[in-house]
Amino acid sequence: VTVLAVMLTFGIFTEPYLITGGGPMQRTTTFLIYMYDTAFKRIDPSYATTVAIVTALVSYLLVMLIRKFFEKEVSFV
Repeated sequence: VTVLAVMLTFGIFTEPYLITGGGPMQRTTTFLIYMYDTAFKRIDPSYATTVAIVTALVSYLLVMLIRKFFEKEVSFV
C-alpha cells in the first residue's frame, strides 16, 4: 500500500492541472505539471526529459527503500 501511495503521488497530474493549472504561485505544481510546462510551454524538451528521468530514479529509490524497510523474512520450514 505504501509503494502504491508513493507511485500515485509522483504520478498525479490531471486534477491539479485542470483545477488550478499549477496554482497561484506554483502551490499545486507537481513533477508532471512541471515537466509538461517545461516541455510544451517553455519549449525545452531536453530539460523536461532530464526531469522525467530524475523523477523516475527518485521514485525507484523510494520504492526500494520502502521495500527494504518493510520486507519480512518468510520461512517455510
